[in-house]
Amino acid sequence: MRHFTLILTAAAAAALMAAGCHEKPEGGEGSVSLHSDVEMTLPAASTDTTISFTATAGWTASVEDGEWLSISPASGEAGEIAATLSASANNETEARTATVRITCGTDEATVTVTQEGAEGENPDEPSEPEGPDDAGLVKSVNIWRSKYESSDYYEFKYDDMGRVSEIQREYIYDGYGSDRIPIHVAYEDGKVSLTFDFYDDEGEMNYLYCTAETDGNGRAVMTTEQYKGGTPAYMTPHYSSSGYLEAIDWDEVEHQYPTEFTWSDGNIASITYTDIIVSGNIIETQEARDFYYTDEPMNTESNLDINWLLKQGHAAFYDMGVQFFGVMGMLGERDAYYALPGYTYDPVPATNPNNIRQIPEDDLGTEYTEPVTREYCDYSAAEYECSVTEGRLTGITASFPVYNITYECTSKYTAVSSEPIFEEDGVKYYDAILEYVDVKELSREQTGTDKYEVTVTYY
Repeated sequence: MRHFTLILTAAAAAALMAAGCHEKPEGGEGSVSLHSDVEMTLPAASTDTTISFTATAGWTASVEDGEWLSISPASGEAGEIAATLSASANNETEARTATVRITCGTDEATVTVTQEGAEGENPDEPSEPEGPDDAGLVKSVNIWRSKYESSDYYEFKYDDMGRVSEIQREYIYDGYGSDRIPIHVAYEDGKVSLTFDFYDDEGEMNYLYCTAETDGNGRAVMTTEQYKGGTPAYMTPHYSSSGYLEAIDWDEVEHQYPTEFTWSDGNIASITYTDIIVSGNIIETQEARDFYYTDEPMNTESNLDINWLLKQGHAAFYDMGVQFFGVMGMLGERDAYYALPGYTYDPVPATNPNNIRQIPEDDLGTEYTEPVTREYCDYSAAEYECSVTEGRLTGITASFPVYNITYECTSKYTAVSSEPIFEEDGVKYYDAILEYVDVKELSREQTGTDKYEVTVTYY
């Protein structure tokens, strides 16, 4: 599973060129390609929105015919760019229009931005965003875990239509500070886009772009993820006739990760996550992740499906676009009950076809018996309590016993191919996997308790 480190970034303020003073850089080659609509309409209230584009060389941006509109950053190096348009409130009844011009070398692209008139209202004092009936909009979700003394914190902002406009994602590590990133949300007809701003391991500014194409029910039918300068990955959700998520096909360049969802009593009971690597041979690894639930019915009128946070993206899509599309209710029907935080897996040692080692010929087929100890958190034995106020979930406290389980494992090395990969000092070596022939549980000792505390706040 992919992992990246996310760190809060702040867009540097940049002075904009005055209207009519736009100049193209002298000489130089380059091109710019818009990923956003060439025309957009903003509400009368003060608004921030994101435009994205690709520049093959250094670029500049300016706003023409609109002192009420600004863009940040207004220049930069080549790459995948996500810039923020900031519109001040329009107090006039008439709409107004400005042009954003992006120049790269001798090429340029323009975006026409129209801001609606006030229509008799004071946009400096926007009305409360509309949310679902009888349910406040979720403001924040914090998930604290004792084992790692860490928190996963999510804060949500909304536009005037009650739609998620930004997600602040923060990892909080006890004694190690925190990493915080913004996730910007943009809407088009039949499409929802997410832009993650973060620094990569080399300290360079990076972006993760996620786009979901939607059907007439607002469900994601195809999602695309791509890092700046990277190759896109495609994920295709599949739904039952009743609207429940059955599977997600996940395709990358060298990997496929088909994921199947099993439902029981109105809840996702488990998923089967398969890693298929295409490199000469097709090798499959299957892992099942199981989920457990409280007895508190899910509030289906809540604007967010927080089970996608509680279950860490179902342990396969953690901190990826799919997880947040699920949070926003774009992946079919919800579970019947709130989930216990976390997930569990089968601790019994099993053959991993992807764990290939170079083994001398004489060691092939020889059986070995040895003890193997695994740590296991038993979610089926949870003790928990849910807090609900006015029909809204405000918290979950849960504790789970943690065990060290020791198994007696009989295993052997099995060659992947009949042909050796090399020969040294007259000894032939083969690519081989460690195949478990027999596994028996010897002992189980409780070593502690893992605790979760979930806090949910509302506007």
